[in-house]
Amino acid sequence: MTDDSLSLGAGLGGRGVIVTGAASGIGQATARLAAACGARVCGVDLNGPALREEVKEWANADQHLGVEIDLTRADAPQTVVDTVLGEFEDLWGLVLCAGVLVRRSSPAEVTRGEWDVQHNVNLKASFFMNQAVGEALKARGGGGRMITLSSQGWWTGGSHGAVAYSASKGGIVSMCRGLSTAYAPYGIMVNSIAPGVVDTPMLGVGLTSADLDAIAASCPMGRLARPEEIAQVAVFLLSTHASYISAATINVSGGLLFY
Repeated sequence: MTDDSLSLGAGLGGRGVIVTGAASGIGQATARLAAACGARVCGVDLNGPALREEVKEWANADQHLGVEIDLTRADAPQTVVDTVLGEFEDLWGLVLCAGVLVRRSSPAEVTRGEWDVQHNVNLKASFFMNQAVGEALKARGGGGRMITLSSQGWWTGGSHGAVAYSASKGGIVSMCRGLSTAYAPYGIMVNSIAPGVVDTPMLGVGLTSADLDAIAASCPMGRLARPEEIAQVAVFLLSTHASYISAATINVSGGLLFY
């Protein structure tokens, strides 16, 4: 076997990969690792200034690009795909990490607007990004990979006021299973990842330091996950190692979630 075949990101050299939410958190870690594995990464984020600075930090920075765009726009998915094909002349994979979390102490406090923004970003935008990338991959032939971040909340219902968020993440699991059925005949593997509690800015939304300490203590491993630990799974699923994995929801929760 070649050295590349032994690497985590086997087969990613020179391949076009889209990572959303790339300016921070799990998306940032995934984009950095994919770039380090030789992929040409299109980072997508609503925070343009942070994204532009982030892209400069990636290995072989001149081989990548950043797209500042609101993924809830109807034209956003095709705009991103067209940009990648125009710049890279290649498209292999998609990792959807962009998300929004609004915590409320009681379901009675959740507004329609808060429900809509979480489902529009977390679920609706993810579906249409998968649709645009899936159809582009199908048209090009040669297979591909599509990965969407879910959450432990898809199974548990969430905690600390995250019921609306968790509902959107449950939709992601069902969505990926349906998309897998549609795209597997074309060699396009579709999967989701269910992280446990990860040390990112999003986790801390609406929580105190004491809350975060209690959450970490509740994990069987006694700590929060690092973003890089989720990114490693995402890059594995992008690689040629994952050629027979589809419709899976990979539990990366340090033992917090089991099913």
